[in-house]
Amino acid sequence: MAVSDKTWTDNSAPDVFGDDYNGMNLEPNNAISGSGQTLTILDRTQLTKAQAIYASRGDFYQEGGGSAADVYVLEGASNPMVPNQPEIIALRDGMRIRWRVVNANTGASTIDVAGLGAKPIVISGQALVGGELSIGEVVSMEFDLSNDNFNLFREESSLPFGYISGLTIATGTDALHDIDVAIGVARDFNNTSNINLVSILTKQIDANWVAGTDQGGFPSGLTLTSSTWYRFFLIRKNDGTVDGGFDTDANATNLLADATDYSSFRRIGWVFSDGSSEIESFLQRGNWFLWDNEIGDITGSGALGVANRTITAPPNLRAQLQINGIAVAGVTSIVAADINLNANSLNARCNQSNEFTVNGHVFTDSSSQISTSVNNSSSFSFITQGWQDVEI
Repeated sequence: MAVSDKTWTDNSAPDVFGDDYNGMNLEPNNAISGSGQTLTILDRTQLTKAQAIYASRGDFYQEGGGSAADVYVLEGASNPMVPNQPEIIALRDGMRIRWRVVNANTGASTIDVAGLGAKPIVISGQALVGGELSIGEVVSMEFDLSNDNFNLFREESSLPFGYISGLTIATGTDALHDIDVAIGVARDFNNTSNINLVSILTKQIDANWVAGTDQGGFPSGLTLTSSTWYRFFLIRKNDGTVDGGFDTDANATNLLADATDYSSFRRIGWVFSDGSSEIESFLQRGNWFLWDNEIGDITGSGALGVANRTITAPPNLRAQLQINGIAVAGVTSIVAADINLNANSLNARCNQSNEFTVNGHVFTDSSSQISTSVNNSSSFSFITQGWQDVEI
């Protein structure tokens, strides 16, 4: 049965009169005018254009009147060409919106989109704690109807596997115990996310791990040991938060046992604790790391049989060595070689009583060892100058 307010009831059409037909024509006219076009009978595609103009705004919003830190109010992004663009009329499950942050958040936050009511903003179901929304950042959110909240996530272009830019490391203000990390970005080891460090990070090797810069970076499950190599990692939460720390494990297992909210990791360097369990100072240039003070790892005189010997360079990396010697009567030969690939060797040969020096590269094994031999020399030394980290 039709009713007088022109609505449909019981599958029965209402009565429609001339004024009603005229009113129907106004709706497409209003849509065309509202899109910024001037009505004309010469263009039969104006309604289609109006629909395209409205759709072109997509899901982008802006902070409107009354919006403030932690209490966000969003309205449709302004467009001077579309002054009367309508807002959405309801929140749907899975609906996504984007906006550029004007007010950084300081704690738990809510958002009201197009006057449809304030909803909590969460990350993985947890309320914000402050610092997740930065001024000028474009963020994305998805409405969860069942929990009546908006989930914050960050869409990012995936960097190539193995990518790293910046993120150089150096000893910090406390040069014996701190490592500073420069800003930069890298792809994590599992190729699942980008790790983007936006401010300098300082971590301490002599204190158990605590989140944040100028805080401990050593796993509570390990004991800092002298004459030991430690990997340095950056780690990342699902919300993009980045931190760092030390570990002996290639997969940062001990570090992540403390940093339980972090899942992605990338090794960006090595540090060596010396005989006093203090960081041996170094200089990084690209993927080369050079000791501030070259280390004389092997010295002696006479003949030195073929043997595997440990040098001060990380395991399974390309060490930079200098061989020095003084030849005696006959031919003196001094050799440093890769244990696993003997063809990759550094040879020093000299006749009579001449001093000689040779610089070159040899790969270490998993125990930081190389193969060395000296057939005859009044004195010799193998000096470790640094190493090349081919994984960064």
